[in-house]
Amino acid sequence: MFYKGYYHLFYQYNPVAAVFGNMAWGHAVSTDLVHWLYLETALEPDQWYDAMGAWSGSATMDPNGVPFILYTGKSDRAPFIPPQRTVFSAALLCKKDCS
Repeated sequence: MFYKGYYHLFYQYNPVAAVFGNMAWGHAVSTDLVHWLYLETALEPDQWYDAMGAWSGSATMDPNGVPFILYTGKSDRAPFIPPQRTVFSAALLCKKDCS
């Protein structure tokens, strides 16, 4: 996704080990799609509704140009509540120098 002069790449990964599990979303930005700056983790399984992982999803823009992320969180605590979470533009703000 291109936003405020940067291409944003989100990817699934396990931040604590090189094995499957503990799924989170990494975040990187680029101005040329060749050189990438890796930022802090964008999504971590830190809520009851994604305690077992922040799984597949998508980053996009709403009709007003506001970016948001929709992803599937997994939890065994409340099986009748839809397991999707929307994260708004705060996830796309660079917490470090993006240049």
